[in-house]
Amino acid sequence: MNPVLILILAPLFTWGVYPALARRCELRPFKKLVAGMLLASSSFAIAALAQAWIGAGESVSIGWQLLAYLLLTASEVMVSITALELAYTLAPDASKSLVTSLYLLSVSLGNGVTASVTKLFAALSLTPESPIYFGFFAL
Repeated sequence: MNPVLILILAPLFTWGVYPALARRCELRPFKKLVAGMLLASSSFAIAALAQAWIGAGESVSIGWQLLAYLLLTASEVMVSITALELAYTLAPDASKSLVTSLYLLSVSLGNGVTASVTKLFAALSLTPESPIYFGFFAL
């Protein structure tokens, strides 16, 4: 779902959501980044809630997972595209490639942190099937 949603949401945000928001308030990159991180957090909170329901033996609609993916992908569009744009546009002409590559390195390091946290949770016998796992990332 994520790649399909990115292809749908990127132009939707560019031509619909951002212009609509800009008519209501000044839409600065920092606001996009904050809103995107809040969406990401809410996505993980939904996943934690759904996982808690599953753990309690309840039947959970796939719609909850789709909603979490939708929010996470919207977050990715808001944060990733905005941060990459900032890295490129604010860098001096002589170092645009270097600054852009450092931004992408930070993404890689973030993935490493996620892998380390997952490994730590496994050592604590808290698997990704635990609502605590998703709750941690929501926080």
